[in-house]
Amino acid sequence: MTDNEQRLAGENPLHRLLEWPPVYRLATLLLAPGSESRLNALIVRCAKEIGISGDALDVGCGPFSRLADQGFASVTGADVSPVYVAALQKSGVRGVVSSADSLPFPASSFRTVWNIGLLHHLPDEVMQGAIREMLRVSGPQGHVVVIDAVMPRSAVLRPFAWITRKLDRGRHMRTQAQLESLIRACGGDWTFQRETYALNGLECLVASGTSRA
Repeated sequence: MTDNEQRLAGENPLHRLLEWPPVYRLATLLLAPGSESRLNALIVRCAKEIGISGDALDVGCGPFSRLADQGFASVTGADVSPVYVAALQKSGVRGVVSSADSLPFPASSFRTVWNIGLLHHLPDEVMQGAIREMLRVSGPQGHVVVIDAVMPRSAVLRPFAWITRKLDRGRHMRTQAQLESLIRACGGDWTFQRETYALNGLECLVASGTSRA
């Protein structure tokens, strides 16, 4: 676990409540209404588009894996929180306690590596380390899919989304251009697509990439 991620693990006592899985899900329902079904549909669509099956790694998955919920056959979840990993294992999904930028797996261990909603919690250096690690453990025959929050293009057009983003416990919320630039700098071949995934106008960037190695 990096020093940065240790600090991000819950400095604010209110944020530590989110380590309790029922509170985590309730917060998602309240702050991102409609996101459960829309994100799940987005994951299924991405999986069909890349056309790769096999072992999948869910990096920064939290207390449950959306991949397992969508019927992926072989899923491993990795999260920096032991509480989240314990909840994950209780649900029947293999889990490991790990920093996203130091994954304990050999190169090319997984056919697909996913990261959903983690990057805006990480400073640039740690975030890019996580991207490089995901490319490494997926290898040249695998695929990486990143789905992460981005700021609205306009606070006037999407005021509720703007306020929600400003109040997010993630301290590193980025614009689409900022996130794309940081990801591209990590190497690999990437495509990007912006999506609206909640009824209050919250948007995410979907980055789909492969290693050039």
